[in-house]
Amino acid sequence: MTRRVPTGTPTAVLTAVLLGALAACGGSDGPSALEKELGRKCEGRVSADSVDVRLPEGATAKVISTWHRDGRGQCWVAAKSKSGEFEPFALEVIAAADAEAAEKSRQDDCTRARTDSRRHTLYSAKRDYCSSYSLSTGRYEAHGAIGRYDVGIYLLGARPVEGVDAPLKKARAEIDQVMDDLRAHYRKR
Repeated sequence: MTRRVPTGTPTAVLTAVLLGALAACGGSDGPSALEKELGRKCEGRVSADSVDVRLPEGATAKVISTWHRDGRGQCWVAAKSKSGEFEPFALEVIAAADAEAAEKSRQDDCTRARTDSRRHTLYSAKRDYCSSYSLSTGRYEAHGAIGRYDVGIYLLGARPVEGVDAPLKKARAEIDQVMDDLRAHYRKR
């Protein structure tokens, strides 16, 4: 299963997302209706409170998902604003032949992110996944392996600026939480 991923994020869309996030600062009253729908449509793979999906004022969004009995599939938030269409969150799970194949895919993806400094920055590795910021797409990306599943997590976010680490910390915390959700979900399988 291959999912087309946009090759770039227009500055206007990213600016609109950031302005929406700034406008929404001031505390959270729990998951929004969109975040609850994300948790439902990801079928237990992502908790409603794991990802903070904030949209700019006037933007509309829906959650799209396709899941198969073997555990593979995808879910993402498709949003539209005056500036255009964008995906604030996307999750892709691919069923590999076995755990070794999933781990090999994770290692390849992580090596590519770590060594391609023209396209990726702020590389970080954990026990079963790595993450970086993609300069070409304007997203935080994580590639992981959970058992025989190869996982991709994509979060639209502000480009990291030296000395300002709040967006990076937020993205990494959300990726950590989604990976915890996925581990718990696939451990039951």
